[in-house]
Amino acid sequence: MMKIQHKSATGDKGFTLVEVLISMVILVIGLLSILALFAKGLSATQYAQQDMIAKQKAREQLEAIYSARNDGRITWANITNTPVPAPGIYFPTGFQPLYRMTDSSTELVGSNINSGVPDFIVTHDNSGNFLKVNLNNYTRQVNIQLVDPTNPNLKQVTVTVRVITPGVGTRDYQVIGYVSKTQ
Repeated sequence: MMKIQHKSATGDKGFTLVEVLISMVILVIGLLSILALFAKGLSATQYAQQDMIAKQKAREQLEAIYSARNDGRITWANITNTPVPAPGIYFPTGFQPLYRMTDSSTELVGSNINSGVPDFIVTHDNSGNFLKVNLNNYTRQVNIQLVDPTNPNLKQVTVTVRVITPGVGTRDYQVIGYVSKTQ
């Protein structure tokens, strides 16, 4: 019986089907990982903008309290919380929607509903056109308390801004400041 041997001119060098499939799986896993990192980077960019707005709105409210105290628009006794809206007291308890200051506003920066205009920011779209973005997913809470019950001339003001992101949940940003009866 005769055996026939086949020899290729280049030898039996090359990849088997299993090796090609394994390398393709590794390549696909690598590409999917890069795609996931890209998506994570995009969401981090979105959160960074929301974080910046929330921190600014918290600082804005604290600064409004300082300036109102300094120019006499609010008395020391009225720098307090109230469970229901009351004349001259601007800080209801609990989280409240943000309202924009208008020419007819009489309250502190966005602290109550008197202006009737929900707060918004102005940005631009990809074409460079101005775009108004409502801040409906932001709420703010101002908590005012005495630092020391024996010293009624110093209060701690904690401003918390809550951002509600659909599908993700809520994130809170807090600014704490102290306000004294005198400047």
